Amino acid sequence: MPVGACVEDERRQLIALFDICKPLDTITEKDWIDYFWEGRISGELDFEKVKTIMSAKLKMDTQLADANSRVSKLAHNMYRILEKEIMEWMVEGEPKKK
Repeated sequence: MPVGACVEDERRQLIALFDICKPLDTITEKDWIDYFWEGRISGELDFEKVKTIMSAKLKMDTQLADANSRVSKLAHNMYRILEKEIMEWMVEGEPKKK
């Protein structure tokens, strides 16, 4: 059974309009799954914690001459830090800020 079929019609329209921000007929099964997986993140997102962790642990390697290499290494290190803190889901999509 498709995930979207588990939601009442009226509720499905509201979710499409306000949460997923797509017309109802263009929402894919992946969109529905992603929407419901967002529910596993409970409570407020603590962006201050992420900011503190990143400013303390994330440093750019200025010894690398190539800018692309520096950025690539920085992004890789950022993902490793988030993964260690069990926050790797933050790089998969931009979280909604309230």
